[in-house]
Amino acid sequence: MKPVELEIFLQDGLTPGLRSAGKTVQNFANDTKSQLKDVAGALAVQRKVVHNLEEEYRKLEKTVGNMAPGQSRNQASSQLASLKKELEDEKAGLEELGRRQRALKYEADNAQHHFVSNCGMNKDKH
Repeated sequence: MKPVELEIFLQDGLTPGLRSAGKTVQNFANDTKSQLKDVAGALAVQRKVVHNLEEEYRKLEKTVGNMAPGQSRNQASSQLASLKKELEDEKAGLEELGRRQRALKYEADNAQHHFVSNCGMNKDKH
């Protein structure tokens, strides 16, 4: 075989496959970016939930602090403990969404970069 023929064969045989792989990577990156938008929306909602629970907790805590000892204060203290648990759970959910968002950002930012650097292709050409 002549070296020129080998080059032409490799160039013609690999380019379509690399383009296809590049499109797959691009689709993955786009899907990841779409998921990022969904997570960002969920984060906004979760932040609001946490903020509202924190406000409710502060108000109830103040109310309990101003109450005279007795059954009413005990009930309010129970409500305060339940609210605190709910707030902790919602904060944990918020942290999990934040971790998911960071992971998705990493995937979206690096998927195409790794493909391009490993294949020696320039993404702007395809």
